[in-house]
Amino acid sequence: MIKPIKKRQILPSVKTSLFLLIATVFCLFMAASGNAVVVEEELQIDFSFDTEAIPDKDVISYRLYEEDIIVCESNEGQTESF
Repeated sequence: MIKPIKKRQILPSVKTSLFLLIATVFCLFMAASGNAVVVEEELQIDFSFDTEAIPDKDVISYRLYEEDIIVCESNEGQTESF
């Protein structure tokens, strides 16, 4: 004859449920905080151009590179940051 399963054996205990809830919230918090990190950098560049070296020409744009990747570009007075 087969013995019936008691309800207490099927349902997890309160301690187990609480532990799983805390572990889940902790994991979600860690994942969210890792993605929310924003690094802001400030860059100061001294730029000079010898206008007498190339007569009748002006500098109207520039590009800034960091490790061969363009990070900032200017076109005729408008600046775009990447």
